[in-house]
Amino acid sequence: MRGAEETQKYAGALGENDSKPAQERQARLLQRVFLLKNSAGRYDGRPLKFYLPVCGLGLTQIMGYGTLLYSYAVLLPLMADELGLGLSDVFGLLSIGFFLGGLSAIVAGFAVDRIGGRWVMSLGSVASAGGLWGLSQVTGPIGLTVAILLTQMAAMFVLYDVAFASIAKLRPGPAAQSAISGITLFGGVASTIYWPLTLTLSNLYGWQVTWQIHAASVLLICAPAHWFSLSSKMGSPRPLI
Repeated sequence: MRGAEETQKYAGALGENDSKPAQERQARLLQRVFLLKNSAGRYDGRPLKFYLPVCGLGLTQIMGYGTLLYSYAVLLPLMADELGLGLSDVFGLLSIGFFLGGLSAIVAGFAVDRIGGRWVMSLGSVASAGGLWGLSQVTGPIGLTVAILLTQMAAMFVLYDVAFASIAKLRPGPAAQSAISGITLFGGVASTIYWPLTLTLSNLYGWQVTWQIHAASVLLICAPAHWFSLSSKMGSPRPLI
């Protein structure tokens, strides 16, 4: 009996010692993620710059998908009625715009590799704002075709594909994975925000002014957000543990 008790006691002590390294790693992880104080009374959390690219690009993805994708579902039927076009006509043009936009994504990828996402996404925001403003000036089928094609080609320089490539270039390795997950979560609420927002604006001001408001917001918010979020100073965060 005594030998069995000693064996059980020894095994329990050994298991407790083996669990200490895992417990210490979990404690360090919690300190860094949740900004808990360490034994010296200092905060061991990630610096603010770690979160800025994720929050900045997350915001621009909400606005980008909201203005450059989801707004069409609300505004194109209104435009079709006023321009004397059928729904199949306007959404057929939009489908062609998506196709050409996919081709322009290849150029956007090469541009990110050559000059970095900061310039690509900032200039892409300016081009996207120009395309959205052009949609507000449409007076006929030809103008609508040109505006949709240019807007969708510009959109490929500011949406997920380029955002993910940009953050991976800014923060190579495991840090890019967590950042991409965060950006994706932000972008997931774009339709929830922009469908009712666009509908409200169109009911109050009409489709022309709604496109202009979207254009102004992309130019004044997304372009600066891309420029500052993708600065080289925001790269290379320290590891979790």
